[in-house]
Amino acid sequence: MNNTMMIQETHNALVLEYVLDTNGFTSEEPCSCCGQAAVRREFDELLGGCINSVYSLDCTHCGHHECDQEFCSKCEANMEENERGYLKACHYAGLFEDIEQKLRNGKAVTGVYLTELKQALHSDPEVVSWLCTFYLLDADEPQTVVHWWKKTMLDARFNARLEARIEQAKLN
Repeated sequence: MNNTMMIQETHNALVLEYVLDTNGFTSEEPCSCCGQAAVRREFDELLGGCINSVYSLDCTHCGHHECDQEFCSKCEANMEENERGYLKACHYAGLFEDIEQKLRNGKAVTGVYLTELKQALHSDPEVVSWLCTFYLLDADEPQTVVHWWKKTMLDARFNARLEARIEQAKLN
């Protein structure tokens, strides 16, 4: 049995040295996010006894990372950050819906809520990106979301006042 283990260890060492290319090769390629030069690395990974050719693309300018590895700590961290941004965006979208509903009901809304929303937008680009997706806005900029929110609030307030005037006119 000891001889079998030696043969297996020798075989594994030969595979690692001559078959599996974990270093691979690198090349430059434009980053899909910022267009600057990014480093593309193509290499082999061993997963479940199979050798797979995989790649990674890393941009030092904007920090963008993408790959097709089965397990990647950078992709995992990006997914966790993306989920946090999504949950924050859901919170702020809900807060805005509450503001809009109050305006539709003809109630006043304190400026504190809008200030909180603006502060969140200017401090977290991930939230901005998700809100632009939610509201189908073209630009991923805080001002775009703020402008849309202001327009929506003005429309809600206008419609509430219009409805009140129509009801008042019906009574007269």
